[in-house]
Amino acid sequence: MIGKKRSALNERVQDFAGNDCCFPLLRRMMRHHRHTYEHSLRVAGLALKLCEAMDYAAAERDVVLRSSLLHDIGKLSVPIGLLDKSEALSQTEWDIIKDHCRNGDTLLRAWGMAGLVDCDMVLYHHENVDGSGYGGVRESKLSKSVKLLRVVDSYDAMTVNRSYNRARTHEEALDELYRCSGRCYDRNVVDTFYRVMSECC
Repeated sequence: MIGKKRSALNERVQDFAGNDCCFPLLRRMMRHHRHTYEHSLRVAGLALKLCEAMDYAAAERDVVLRSSLLHDIGKLSVPIGLLDKSEALSQTEWDIIKDHCRNGDTLLRAWGMAGLVDCDMVLYHHENVDGSGYGGVRESKLSKSVKLLRVVDSYDAMTVNRSYNRARTHEEALDELYRCSGRCYDRNVVDTFYRVMSECC
């Protein structure tokens, strides 16, 4: 049953993406870096379930879904070799990686997608509630949707093997989300995510 529910969720996301204005940019990401493209689809599915559990209106859910699909679109400006590098990054390389949030926001605004996309979700998805994220943005500036994306993006990143990262189990990832609640993540969002994952994933 769990597999069927997850598969149905993936189909919903892919149907939306294939018929939405975000598709051209997603296709560019698929060609640039397949892993980031697949990560974006998974994150969008989790974000959709989470915003449904958090009682978002239908129109708001579409914005969250589209924004989640495009949250890493700024990685189009990051060289593939750097995205897949297994060794420790230099400070210059790390700065390039961190710039993908700002670059994504700039790209989406240039494409006239502000409003269709929640640009704050793209710009702030690596910010922590204690202000220790990429840009040092404090919690008062982080919307509910930004906090939602922060949780699901981290969960997927933790549970998939990468050249620089051993995949954690579902339980290990949830434990890490709870351990870092109040520092990286909003505790209420983590609680809701735990319930959603228990029900469907």
